[in-house]
Amino acid sequence: MHETAFVNEIISALRNKFNKEKVDGEVSVNVRLSPLSHVSKEGLRNSYQELSRSSGFEDVRLNIEPLKVLLICHDCKSSLFISTPTIKCPRCNSESISINFEKEFLIESIEINKKDGKFSKN
Repeated sequence: MHETAFVNEIISALRNKFNKEKVDGEVSVNVRLSPLSHVSKEGLRNSYQELSRSSGFEDVRLNIEPLKVLLICHDCKSSLFISTPTIKCPRCNSESISINFEKEFLIESIEINKKDGKFSKN
């Protein structure tokens, strides 16, 4: 279910970017996915393949990287970014932690490798 919302956000961003104009080149969308989002890279890719078929953006390449979230340990007072789910502080193994994150998903940029060899990033 989360995958559908993320894919719809990608397709909406692509529609806003290209405004019905034909894309002359290879398009890549760079996204970040929180380890706490309950969505896997594979799940997002599979959903994109299914849902993008009628959008005109089915050939877009998704580059999916982890979105780091801030972990704060209340025992050892460490603050560090994590990119994998955890229930313990990686430094002291305490379970007295808080995890702060604002987003589960972020579109970082849209890149176009044009057929004329030019590159555009937005």
